[in-house]
Amino acid sequence: MDLAVKKQQLSLAQSSRKKLLAKYKLRLIKVHRNGPRFYVAYCWLGKKPVIFKMCLFARSLDPRTNEGLKREAITLKYFHTHKLGLLSQTTPDVAFYGASGRTWYIREHLVGQCQSVQGSNFVFRTSFFTKSTADWLVDFFINLHRASRVLPRSMKGVYARHTLKTNLRLINWPKVPQIIPLPNATDRIKSWFSKQERLFDSNQNVLTHYEPYASHFFYTKQKRFKIIDWENVDWGSPAHDLSIIWNRAFEHPAWQKYLVNKFSKLTTPRRVFKRLFETETILQGLSNIDYFYRTSQPVEKKLKKKAIAFYQKNILEILKG
Repeated sequence: MDLAVKKQQLSLAQSSRKKLLAKYKLRLIKVHRNGPRFYVAYCWLGKKPVIFKMCLFARSLDPRTNEGLKREAITLKYFHTHKLGLLSQTTPDVAFYGASGRTWYIREHLVGQCQSVQGSNFVFRTSFFTKSTADWLVDFFINLHRASRVLPRSMKGVYARHTLKTNLRLINWPKVPQIIPLPNATDRIKSWFSKQERLFDSNQNVLTHYEPYASHFFYTKQKRFKIIDWENVDWGSPAHDLSIIWNRAFEHPAWQKYLVNKFSKLTTPRRVFKRLFETETILQGLSNIDYFYRTSQPVEKKLKKKAIAFYQKNILEILKG
């Protein structure tokens, strides 16, 4: 982006922010983030603590960020307006939002213990891996998938579907022969994916958070989990969100087994779920291996060897049948 354009956009964002703060009588307490894409601040709306979040650049210059924030606001508003049980209980409510020019919203501020260790998106607190948490996760994702079936037609078009081909573009293919100890690893993986493509693409049919990372879970004083950051919500596979958490639980094999066994009994036919889960396991495994080779976070570097071995083992087992 041209420096002069960027400067102008940031000036316009500042002006819009001041107008919105004044319009809704928000009392600014603390700025959490000011760039590169968002402005995020902790405020008071009357007697309620809230988060004010706004895109720094207009939709015409940064459509992806603006659309993501709009999807998040619309989704959370829908959960709470329609009082969708567990979905409204475990997500922050949106009080106001706008999507003209640059997207913004004012949402409930959550007070609780973040489930990430040392700021890692990958590493959960050990206390997260309990039977009750697994039961809650299954219940939450099943409710999210059921809500997908009753969305009004006007909302269904808000979300995009992701094909297997779009997922494969995210893989660092030149590194595959180096990270997967198998002759002709790249060809064998591509061949396996080609056999799953039709099944995968035809099952992108449920609302999916896409980033159920450790830093997006909070445990409140009311002893209830809350999930934030819904800007990537889209149509996805019934196996996607669950597999992300399963992949991060490699130090808790019994918990992993319990989680998948319980979920697989309640979701799409087990044979279909098994194939979808295997596809997600390879997709995410390749990305996670690449991630652990590059991470600079101390808490993640300690787990590097164990994590890479876990993902390699899973991929090899699936490919070998």
